[in-house]
Amino acid sequence: MCTVIVHLSDIHYRRNWDENHGVVFRAFFKDLRKQVDLLGSTDVYLVLSGDLVKAGSDSESYNEFLSKFDSELIPLGIPKSHRICVPGNHDVSTKQIEDKKVDHEGVIAQGLDETDFNNYADNPSDVFKSKHNAYSAFESSFAEYITLKHSFTGSG
Repeated sequence: MCTVIVHLSDIHYRRNWDENHGVVFRAFFKDLRKQVDLLGSTDVYLVLSGDLVKAGSDSESYNEFLSKFDSELIPLGIPKSHRICVPGNHDVSTKQIEDKKVDHEGVIAQGLDETDFNNYADNPSDVFKSKHNAYSAFESSFAEYITLKHSFTGSG
């Protein structure tokens, strides 16, 4: 038995942009089907690292991405348990940051070291948690292993 990892990054998906994404995704899934067929009984994992969508506040882009990818990945034998996602800077909702700008900028301006920042970020009243809401909703539907499950700073 062989394990294959397919890695995609910086997709910058936009809803209703099929004339741009469609050509690339159709070619990608056609090639992926061919590779899965050639490899036979192989565990294929998909890793999506950063910038899945163009705008992190656009939950409809995540929903459309989920629908398109799920409908292709499941028949290929790549279930939720074989998908890993990591958010990027475009997966952050700039709207949420703008709505909490004073608090957000106040924390950033302190120049906290990594330990102090992570301790603050794990605080239930944290101003940073909501900026990944759309991404988190997508990730929990798309992948079994959730990177932002317990903290927006990530999890193992």
